[in-house]
Amino acid sequence: MSHPQVLLLETMKKAASILQQAGIPFALAGGAAAYARGGAPPVHDVDFVILAEDSDAAAVVFADAGMTVERPPEGWLIKAFDEGRMVDLIYVLAGQPVNWQLLDRAERINVAAVEMPVLGATDIVLSMLRSMSEHHADFALTLTCVRPMREQVDWSEVREALNGSAFARAFLVLLEELDVIQGPASVGSASPVGPASAGSASAELENLAGRLEQALATDPRTHELGIRVEVAGGIASLRGEVAGEQRRALVAAVAAEVLTEEAPEIALRNEVMLTEVRTP
Repeated sequence: MSHPQVLLLETMKKAASILQQAGIPFALAGGAAAYARGGAPPVHDVDFVILAEDSDAAAVVFADAGMTVERPPEGWLIKAFDEGRMVDLIYVLAGQPVNWQLLDRAERINVAAVEMPVLGATDIVLSMLRSMSEHHADFALTLTCVRPMREQVDWSEVREALNGSAFARAFLVLLEELDVIQGPASVGSASPVGPASAGSASAELENLAGRLEQALATDPRTHELGIRVEVAGGIASLRGEVAGEQRRALVAAVAAEVLTEEAPEIALRNEVMLTEVRTP
């Protein structure tokens, strides 16, 4: 049986193909877009943004493709279900109508072996922070999406656009305290020393860990979404479980290729465990 996250990625690729074949302009959004830019794979659903005038056509083509289509009363999205896996087709994103300017800023990226338009990192962060309210302010989930792509984000634009949001300001302070980003007073200053330099080095190691995890999730030899990577002390440690010694060796081989290309000075430690497979 395939891993649920692998199945969700297959649904993502199927949905993108449906939209592209129908000629409906779109872009990958939400957690799936963060995944395309280095974050963890989506778990619950896959988000796409489309224009409001294309919503009826999108509903038709997804129904024709065999998916169950629903129009929630909220009036800002369409939901399509691929054997229970949910695809959100959003035409009002965090209170902002989806327009051509947003779609034009999207970048075509190879996502799980399929090229598709993906929202820009700044637009992804803006949409996540705009959606926060007293009833929904999941800092932990947002942090896992934002941290791997922080260097792709125009944080000055985020600060300016969301200056009136208490939730956004609080989240930005959290990012600063965790050394994920620099405070506004630090931007453009001289090269940091001491703790700031340590924070920068730590961020670089976390970026490398994210790229390793993405490679293990997307490489056709592995497609392992449950492997976590920690880079510290000059060593990249792989942790998780796989079914069989051959899979364990493939995980190490893919990770070694990434390190050879990007960080040959980092050693590899394979701590992946083997899952015991019992006869039914």
